[in-house]
Amino acid sequence: MYKIKNSYIDKMMEAKLTSCEIDFILYIAGYQDDYGRVYSVYYKDICEKIFVSTQKFYDILTSLATKGLISYEKINRADFSVQLIGNSFADQNFSGGYIKTKAFDFQSAKFRTLKAGSKLLYLYMQRFTKGKRVDEKSIYHTFAALLCRSKKSIREYIRELKAEDLLNVSRTRSSQKDKNAYIITLKVMDEDELNIGRAKIPREIEGVLNSVKNLIRVNFRRFLPKQDQESVLDDIAGLIRHKEVKNTDFTVLVRAVELALEKQKEEGKKHPVVKPALVNKMLPVAVEQRLMQKFKMAY
Repeated sequence: MYKIKNSYIDKMMEAKLTSCEIDFILYIAGYQDDYGRVYSVYYKDICEKIFVSTQKFYDILTSLATKGLISYEKINRADFSVQLIGNSFADQNFSGGYIKTKAFDFQSAKFRTLKAGSKLLYLYMQRFTKGKRVDEKSIYHTFAALLCRSKKSIREYIRELKAEDLLNVSRTRSSQKDKNAYIITLKVMDEDELNIGRAKIPREIEGVLNSVKNLIRVNFRRFLPKQDQESVLDDIAGLIRHKEVKNTDFTVLVRAVELALEKQKEEGKKHPVVKPALVNKMLPVAVEQRLMQKFKMAY
């Protein structure tokens, strides 16, 4: 799932997000499941992708949680599970509209260097495929209210988006009688440098599989075999299709891998490795433990 609801974008606008906070959300949104959960958010990956320091990563987590846009849970020293609050598509209701984050190159320098307000205005405008018509006298007041910014700031955002060829602005007279009455039409460019094209948009299941692979890679890096590592990760990620896993969550795979490694240690192996077949064998036990934990039952 790599969709962000229009209603979630509205929340982002109201929260007065910083530029880095916007980049963080747009990046991890490409790895969420139908419930808006991202099971593996690795701090080094985020720092590299959105160009922030380690301390800034933790500041972003805290800030977004305080603003009510995410909740997060620490999986281990360096890895977090993050929930985009209010971005669930589990009910398969798409009527409110959304944008596909993977359809845009939001990690490009062109977008990353925009002001936070410019980024939010660009995201907001994606819902108006034919453009948005606004009375010239009220345009800055309208967007100032939406973005919780000053009218002067709105002028700067529109000017910046125009300069980067990300927004087209046209002005037409609205009344023949009143020569000073104009309508402003804002429209995102049909073909701009941020649009990466349909051919490059991955199928949603691929995004989920990549997220699960990263989850296992981060948590069990030192137990993965040096050879055929990608094949091992592919096999384990494929277990998400297991009916019992779908009824819990992907973190159950982490527990299954832990159980598989523990079993090898019990058998006297000094250097246990992640084995897909053994993980699959331990999966029912991991699912049972996860369900008992969920309903606060002892196991």
